[in-house]
Amino acid sequence: MGKYKNYIKYFLMLIAPEPVEKIKCSSCSFEDKIVFTFTSILKDNNIEKGFYKFLKDKGIKVEIESNGVLNDISKEN
Repeated sequence: MGKYKNYIKYFLMLIAPEPVEKIKCSSCSFEDKIVFTFTSILKDNNIEKGFYKFLKDKGIKVEIESNGVLNDISKEN
């Protein structure tokens, strides 16, 4: 891994939601970063917003990347 380390910013994993499990969350870490990824077929993003708020309230620096669904909280960043 050592020779590729300079080319890797972070890892992420997307898990497809299903009708029975409408939201999925994954986490991957590398070096000093951890990436949480949500995939959802829910009509709102309240769970993602709650998770974001929880991290921010704990004083954790958060960066959000979005496909457009979370633009309303991405602007707070």
